Amino acid sequence: MAQSDLQRIAADLVAYFEQARGEVGVLVEIHNATIRNANLLGVLSHRAAGDTRSYVGAAAVELAEASKAVRRAAELLEDSSGIALGWARQAVLDTASGHRVPARPVGAGPTVSEPLPFESLLPGLDPDDELVEEVAKLPKPEQERWQKVFATYPGRDAPDTAKASWYRTAADGENVPEHMRRILRGKAFHYDVAHHFLATEVTINKVGKRGEIKQRFFLDGMTRREVVSLKNAQLWDVSKATAKGYVNEMLRKYNPLQRDLIVAGTEGNKRKISAWGGRLIGRRLRGDMVLGVPPQDQPIPQWLIDYGEKRGVEIRPYSPNQSAGGPS
Repeated sequence: MAQSDLQRIAADLVAYFEQARGEVGVLVEIHNATIRNANLLGVLSHRAAGDTRSYVGAAAVELAEASKAVRRAAELLEDSSGIALGWARQAVLDTASGHRVPARPVGAGPTVSEPLPFESLLPGLDPDDELVEEVAKLPKPEQERWQKVFATYPGRDAPDTAKASWYRTAADGENVPEHMRRILRGKAFHYDVAHHFLATEVTINKVGKRGEIKQRFFLDGMTRREVVSLKNAQLWDVSKATAKGYVNEMLRKYNPLQRDLIVAGTEGNKRKISAWGGRLIGRRLRGDMVLGVPPQDQPIPQWLIDYGEKRGVEIRPYSPNQSAGGPS
């Protein structure tokens, strides 16, 4: 091979190597660019994640504040609705009795010293919030019909036996809705066993921090040492939820551990308990909790007895034919 041919081949190889080195350089640049882009993508992802965390954190704070606002609004709504419901019920009673009361300023609620709604349930009747609620739900013609029925009530000063007899007769009347029949028979049971207590239908106020009345309850029976809620039920024959509900209702309405339950200073309360417990008027509700029921056809379920005991509620049958028993 001639010297000139070798020089030409060497020159071509050099050219190839230079071209290859250039292409490798391009690949290196592409690789470096890929790394730079990957790093940039990582930075952007980190920033995005940080922004997302920031946004989520800010949203969580706003959500927490909104939840607080909702709770505050709910508390205000509960307070105002309780007061409004009380005056709505009173309006039903006033309309039924033909009595008119002066209009109240908007937002004005009852105070501890004022007479309570339900003090004159319907003309001549003893107070009972459940009856008021049920009558208020009825159409006007039905309300008028029941007003005529209630007009035959023997009166507050009548013997408890006469009241019990009246309620049984009313419950057994024609065209009585089943829920009303249940309430009326329950009232008959209340008066059948009233001799076990020193006072019945005692008005209890649930008061707010400023002494305003938030809710009102009627305690079925009271002695010096006990507060009693009566349920005309065979506990073995009701659902588990219903049986628990009786105990839970007592805890919600009549639990002396709640410091906001006050024995109301109404004329009815003074008349009922001043002779033996006048010092209780205007003070916190006190006493052991008893859930009273009629004599049972079958044993009270043990799980329910345990459920009540764990919550400080004794379940006790009361018989109309028994003399007064239990702590006085």
